Amino acid sequence: MSDSEEDDFMSDKYLVETSKPLATESYTAKRSAQQLRSLRAGQAKQLPTLKQREEEQRRAGLATSLFEVNHDAESSGSGAGRGGGGGGGGMAMEMMKKMGWKVGEGLGRKRSASLEAPRRSKVSRLDNRNEDDDQDEISRQGIGSSNGRIEPIRISMWAGRKGLSARSPSPPPLPNLAGRNPDALDPRKLARLEGETDTFRERQRREFGEREVVRKAAKAREILVRFDRENGVKFHPLHILPSDPLGSLPRPLLKLIYPAQALASPLASRSPSPEPVTGYPREKNVSAAERLREQMRRDMLVDEGEDEDQSEPSIKAIVKEEEDMDGVVWLDMISPTKRVLSMDPGTHLAFLVSQLRHEYLFCFWCAYKYRGWEEMTLVQLSHPARQRAWITLALAISVKEGPGIREGRADTEDLRFEGS
Repeated sequence: MSDSEEDDFMSDKYLVETSKPLATESYTAKRSAQQLRSLRAGQAKQLPTLKQREEEQRRAGLATSLFEVNHDAESSGSGAGRGGGGGGGGMAMEMMKKMGWKVGEGLGRKRSASLEAPRRSKVSRLDNRNEDDDQDEISRQGIGSSNGRIEPIRISMWAGRKGLSARSPSPPPLPNLAGRNPDALDPRKLARLEGETDTFRERQRREFGEREVVRKAAKAREILVRFDRENGVKFHPLHILPSDPLGSLPRPLLKLIYPAQALASPLASRSPSPEPVTGYPREKNVSAAERLREQMRRDMLVDEGEDEDQSEPSIKAIVKEEEDMDGVVWLDMISPTKRVLSMDPGTHLAFLVSQLRHEYLFCFWCAYKYRGWEEMTLVQLSHPARQRAWITLALAISVKEGPGIREGRADTEDLRFEGS
């Protein structure tokens, strides 16, 4: 085979030897190697650990006095103690010795004999001192004493953050011998508190109901006034709001019922501060003098020029109102008007709903005007909720005003007046 030809990769020279034949060892050689390994492992276990060696070196260092080390270094004459790291300590000790310090003595000025005599006499007079106290005093000697300090300075443990306002912890609570919860209220106080809570809820519920009735009565009154204007009825006693008599009474009728209010001011019939609602207990405590002072404060905030500008259109409105109400017999309206003014909001609402129902076939609760009485009765009987509402209002009228319901209609004959 020539050199130009390619190599034969299938030849034996490219085969890699997988393993070499192991050298055969005798049993004696294997046994000797095993014993050698066991011996080395035993010697390693007998050697001290690193922690033990550090502890031994620490104890040896603490047991060795630095004064002896420096003394040995000086006596040997070697330069290791004077140079390098130990030179500083040797020079310091030499300077202290030159100043009179000796090994085993304390630093500072020594007490003189004159100062020691009173101290010894004072100690001798104290009979309650025993030998332990004397030994303790001797062991604590240091600066200013002829003897060196034997007992080292004690370590004071940190007691935490304590300032001027720190106080001792509060004592534990006393044991509950009665077997009751100390935080629990007395049963009588708890019952009284529950009663007051129920009373507050009832009062809030009642006041909300009264405000709702007043709002519905005002809405029913607006509907009745609109229907009466369309049919040519100029005035009806139910057009008056018991909660706002000065704002809803016509001026001719106001002069007859409240002459003092009508003569006080030409704008009294449209007072910006109406009388308080009689159904609210809070307004009962407001006297007439307080209401007058409040009105005076409001008038002070209004400019005189504005009053002059507003007086002329207000007078024109009063004249126009009197012209619109021309033909109404006001003397006949005094009695029914006073009756309406004496009504509470619930009774007033019941009369308004009854008037709308029988005069105009209008159901206030349905907000719908029917074509006939039979249709309205049939629809209301088919709706139990509307029927219950009407029965409730009818009973309210009968209880407040006495017998006056006949054939499902409230007695409003004395309140119904035809305008000219």
